[in-house]
Amino acid sequence: MDITTELIETCGQSKNDWLRTAGIPTLLLCLGLLLIGPGVQSSHAQSATPDRLAPYGPNVTETGQLVLGAGDVVDVTVFNTIELSGRLRVDQEGRVDLPVGGQLEVAGLNSNQAARAIEKRLRDGQIMLDPHVTVQIFQFATQGITLMGEVRAPGTYPLFGPHTLYEALSFAGGPTQNEGSTITITHHSDPTHPLVIQVRSTNYSAVQNSTPVFPGDTIVVAQADFVYVIGDVNAPGAYSIPLGRDLSLLNILALCRGWTVTASASKATIIRKTATGTETIPVDFNQVVKNAAPNLVLQASDVLVMPHSGFKRFLQYALPSATASALSAGVDVAVIK
Repeated sequence: MDITTELIETCGQSKNDWLRTAGIPTLLLCLGLLLIGPGVQSSHAQSATPDRLAPYGPNVTETGQLVLGAGDVVDVTVFNTIELSGRLRVDQEGRVDLPVGGQLEVAGLNSNQAARAIEKRLRDGQIMLDPHVTVQIFQFATQGITLMGEVRAPGTYPLFGPHTLYEALSFAGGPTQNEGSTITITHHSDPTHPLVIQVRSTNYSAVQNSTPVFPGDTIVVAQADFVYVIGDVNAPGAYSIPLGRDLSLLNILALCRGWTVTASASKATIIRKTATGTETIPVDFNQVVKNAAPNLVLQASDVLVMPHSGFKRFLQYALPSATASALSAGVDVAVIK
């Protein structure tokens, strides 16, 4: 069956009757419509976009744009149609209520995708034949980025739009000297998949300047590992291990300002937790300061115990003035040697 016969039978007439009533010009016009009709339908099908488009990643799309979420406010502009334009808020279910067209889900879409979805709704609802829509994000529900942990000024900072990790840390005054080996970024739209950044990586500076953070994100700078000093030292306490550096016995001795006059420096110990239990390592500081014993490197969570000497303590209480001077002189001589 040729195209002409198919077209005529579609109209419900015989070929002779149709030609007498319609004429050659009408026949040519109908043939043209029949030939271009499938192309028009195919083009329209390809231009249609789904109501819901999947975002690329937690906060950012393939083109690097922010995505919409509950509580955000958007400005919708329909070209030359002010009645269909307006400022809309995304509800808790991720939808906006269009002035005409009902509710439309936009959560997870960027501004361009949301505009295309609104255009499709207006076409499908036969509200407009060829709408042109633009969507601009007026306000994010959570404008601030929260910085916690080892930063100089922790808190929530009103950073609008996307920023880099370096910029966010700068707002909080940068990391403290107790900064640990990791920084964790929890994205507002994907809290179950936090991003962990290794501070000790060789390209950390580049990572800082290329890692995006968005409104609503939480950044936690981990605390450095600590070693603990207890017993007869002048400044017992917890001391952080400098990032990327070792902390030796002599280093910790300087930090805790040495041992006291009643300390038994030759009987110090390191208590260390291992996979198999607790290990006790003897330390003779009298030999360490003379470089006659290894200057061991301390590990995270080590506890250095400086015991007291019962004899020295007895002498301190029995002869407080004389003993204190004598013992102080003895310690100085030992350190000098």
